[in-house]
Amino acid sequence: MSLQRPAKVLFGELELVEEQEADLDVAALWAAVEEVTPRAAVMTAATTVVALVPEDGNIDTAVG
Repeated sequence: MSLQRPAKVLFGELELVEEQEADLDVAALWAAVEEVTPRAAVMTAATTVVALVPEDGNIDTAVG
């Protein structure tokens, strides 16, 4: 599973919130993400990324 589609939705929604100076509605944000990918799949993929990328974010030292 790729994080590409849900990340694109997430960042797009966050930009809209910022542009409109609106309050962040977490439930609406998850609903938008879940239109493209189930929440469980997003969480599994995110867990994999966390496990593979070092805390300092240096991908040169990442496990691979």
